[in-house]
Amino acid sequence: MSSDQVIIKNDNYIPLSRKEISSSLKQFMEVKPWVYWIDFLLSVIIGFTSFQLLNLSVSTGLMTILLYMVSVFSFLRALGFIHEISHQSKGKNANFMKKFRFAWNFLIGVPFMLSSPFYSCHLKHHSSKTFGTEKDPQYPHFRGNPLKVIGFVIGQAVASVLLLPVRLLLLNPLSLFSSKLRMLIENRFSSIAEPHYIADFSAEDTYLLRKNDALSFIFWVVVITLLVLGIVPVSYIVTYLFVVFGVMLVNNFRVLGEHKHEQRKAIENENLFDKEFLDSFNYSKGGLLIELLYNTGLRYHALHHLMPQIPYHNLSKAHRYLKNNLPSNSIYNQVEAKGHLYNVIQLFSK
Repeated sequence: MSSDQVIIKNDNYIPLSRKEISSSLKQFMEVKPWVYWIDFLLSVIIGFTSFQLLNLSVSTGLMTILLYMVSVFSFLRALGFIHEISHQSKGKNANFMKKFRFAWNFLIGVPFMLSSPFYSCHLKHHSSKTFGTEKDPQYPHFRGNPLKVIGFVIGQAVASVLLLPVRLLLLNPLSLFSSKLRMLIENRFSSIAEPHYIADFSAEDTYLLRKNDALSFIFWVVVITLLVLGIVPVSYIVTYLFVVFGVMLVNNFRVLGEHKHEQRKAIENENLFDKEFLDSFNYSKGGLLIELLYNTGLRYHALHHLMPQIPYHNLSKAHRYLKNNLPSNSIYNQVEAKGHLYNVIQLFSK
C-alpha cells in the first residue's frame, strides 16, 4: 500500500471504523524489545545518577534546580513504562514483557513502593462500556470546578508521598495478622485510580503484588536501618520524597490535558468507539516540552485510544501515516490539541 493512498473512506465527517483502522495500521504493531530496554534503562540510569548528584550538590542555585528537573522527568519516563506493560503483556509479546515487567518492578516499583498490578485498572479506562463514566477508574470528573482540578493535581501528589509509605511499612506488616486488612489493602489501596475504585486482581496480579510488596518492604527496611546507623544521610530521604512529589505532580498535571473531560454527554450523538476517541487529544506539535510531559508516546493519546495495541515507539509513525492518508475533513483531524495549557484552562470554563 503506497504512502499517498487514501486508506480510510471518511468523507463528510464519517466516524472512524475500528476494523479499517486496525487493518491499515498493522504495520505499526510490532514491538521492538531493544527500544524498550534502551529507553527504560537509560531513563533509570539518568534518574538515579541525577538523584545522586542532587544529594552531593552543595549548591542551591540553578544546578540544583536542573538536577532536580532531570531526576523528576527521568523517573517520570521510567515510571511511564507501566502503561506499556498494561497494554503489551498479552499475545506474542508476553514472553518479552514478562522479563521487562520484572525489570520494571525491581528497578522502579521496589524503590517507589509501587508494582505493575497498580496499573491493571487502566484497561477499564479503554472499555467503551465504562470510559468517561463514574465507573472509569482513571477519568477524573472535575469539569468546571477549579478547586477540584487543583485538589486533584496537588492532593494526589501529596497523598503519594504520605500514604504509600504508610501502606508499605505499616499496613502491609499488620496484614500478616489479618486477612481482612490484606483484602482491604489490595482492593482499595493498590491501584493508580480514582478513590472510589475497587480492584479485582487476577491470581497472577495478586501474586505479583504480594511479591513486590515483600521486596519493597525489605528494601525500605534496609534503607531505614542504614538511616538509623548514620550510613545513609537524612537528606537522601528528604530528596527522595521531593522527587516522588515532583514526579506525581507533573504526572497529574499531564493527565489534565489528555482528555476533554466531556464524559460522553457532549458527544452523545457519536458511537461508543468515537466517544472515546473524540474525548482525547493528540499533541503532534509542542517539541521537547510536550515530549517530556507526555512521555512514552502519550502525546498521541487520541491515537492510542483508537489503537491501544500500537507500541509507544511506533505511535508517531502511525500518526504521520494517518495524517498523510486521510482526507482533510477526516474526523481524525478533530482531536489535534492547541496546547496543553490551553486545554487545562478550558477545564475551568466548561
